[in-house]
Amino acid sequence: MSTQDIDKETLKADLVKHLKEQADANSEAVALESHEAQATETDEVDVDDISHEDEAGDLHAMYQETDDRQQELITTAENLDVSAKETVEPGAVVSFGDEVYLVGVAVSEFESQGRSFSGISTDAPIYDGISGKRAGDTFDLNGTTQSITSVQ
Repeated sequence: MSTQDIDKETLKADLVKHLKEQADANSEAVALESHEAQATETDEVDVDDISHEDEAGDLHAMYQETDDRQQELITTAENLDVSAKETVEPGAVVSFGDEVYLVGVAVSEFESQGRSFSGISTDAPIYDGISGKRAGDTFDLNGTTQSITSVQ
């Protein structure tokens, strides 16, 4: 399957599904952590428990921040314009090296239409190097010249 054969609406739906699965896993971790923190609060309090409660509160805040960030990623993905592109911009599918990326949301590898994709955020340093480029254009990646194979 070439990148021209990619159904970008399906790709976007698979991205959103992947992000929601990650958010659900994080929410489960937050719920478990909250349950453990409540169990600690009902125990007899001593100096060690106070330290543990502070750590539990910090951990809960960290999980909540991660959950909030995941929700932002989901919203960004849902609003991504995946119409046809000729240059690298948000919503473009771009390939270089042996990898294929969806531009607009930083995300770990996910599957769609029988192949693997990763996401590139517009905040990522690599985006500065590829933004506005077309298929056949080159850019520098960690001291190595890369060629953009395709943009869709």
